[in-house]
Amino acid sequence: MVSWNYSHVLKVNTMSHRVSLMLLLLSATPLAQALTTDRDQPIHIEADYVHIDKKAGTSEYRGNVHLVQGSMEITGDLVTVHQPKGQLSTIMVKGKPATFRQQPDGQQAIVHSQARQMEYQAREERILLFQDARVQQGGQQFAGNRIVYNTKTSTVIAQGDEQQHQRVRAVIVPRKNESPKP
Repeated sequence: MVSWNYSHVLKVNTMSHRVSLMLLLLSATPLAQALTTDRDQPIHIEADYVHIDKKAGTSEYRGNVHLVQGSMEITGDLVTVHQPKGQLSTIMVKGKPATFRQQPDGQQAIVHSQARQMEYQAREERILLFQDARVQQGGQQFAGNRIVYNTKTSTVIAQGDEQQHQRVRAVIVPRKNESPKP
């Protein structure tokens, strides 16, 4: 089975990067929350190959994998589902790219995410994206080497890659003024 270690997630080395990222996130219109009914839906998976280890609570899917749970949709080349004691805990995804999309509560614009590697943490309701990571909804976009997107709190934390001289990129669409101008 696939095992990834993400203890290095979002280590920011300089204070200026922290301040810039915090200002960016504070000025951003938040992304919408995921549908609350998604977690209660069955998971449907299609793939070219599957290996299930019921005792370990894992299943590994290979080859053009397509996973759907309610409005949540995940695609990738390799998907590993962790369900200890029958409860979904983690979905690990690798692809070129791996994708994640979900319909938020009360919103028409779907959240689209992609990266080379993803880890969906069901209990925490967040997705970790690694390598060429992007999250977008409507006109808002965030891109970086690593992104943590919390579907419950609608927060995004993004980090570039200092060694590769890659910075976080964001597009923030201003809210439309609802009051008419004189």
